[in-house]
Amino acid sequence: MWIRGRSCIAAFMACAILLLLWTPAYPSYNTEAGRKYTVACQRLTDLRKSPKKKKYRSYWIDCIRTFESVEKKYPRSPSAGDACFDRAGIYQDLFLFNKYSKDLDESLHLNDKCQTSYPKHTRAPEALFHIIELSLGYKKDNSMATEAYSRLSKLYPDSTWTTKAYALLSPALHKSKKHKQEPEFRKMPEPVIVAVGKGKPEGIIKSIHSDRD
Repeated sequence: MWIRGRSCIAAFMACAILLLLWTPAYPSYNTEAGRKYTVACQRLTDLRKSPKKKKYRSYWIDCIRTFESVEKKYPRSPSAGDACFDRAGIYQDLFLFNKYSKDLDESLHLNDKCQTSYPKHTRAPEALFHIIELSLGYKKDNSMATEAYSRLSKLYPDSTWTTKAYALLSPALHKSKKHKQEPEFRKMPEPVIVAVGKGKPEGIIKSIHSDRD
């Protein structure tokens, strides 16, 4: 009885060891990435709550680099995509705060990169919407907005962000379409009437110069 009990315990321990050896490293990998991502989110929350910190670019860049480190160190974790889209959002917030054109360009670049790198992420259609929003509102680039909307409507036709983008872009599209289709009106030539008795009939003539012999 006692020997049988020891055998069961030994078998149980052996199974536990095998399970530990066979368990892939992804859970711990993802957990570590999740912890780092949580720290990055806390820093960003603190920054947004502090009017004093917002005045210093170093705090913004520190947050951006913290998210960037999560994406680079744990590229296969679920937090990688979140960190990418968060970086794009921080650059957008930074631009709206200081109106520095390079921050606008970086936000546009990252939104495009993140959508391309993580096309199935829930925030992917939102990234394309922000490209449309920023390119129309600040870059004044209709072609960039139209290209982003083309991708958005093709890849995410049922997304609420697609509906919002259409409402935002449609005035510009209609204006552009009207401009292209609007016919060019030219003033019609006025008829030149020759006085009666000069030897030529009244009406429209091809030349207003008199005949010379």
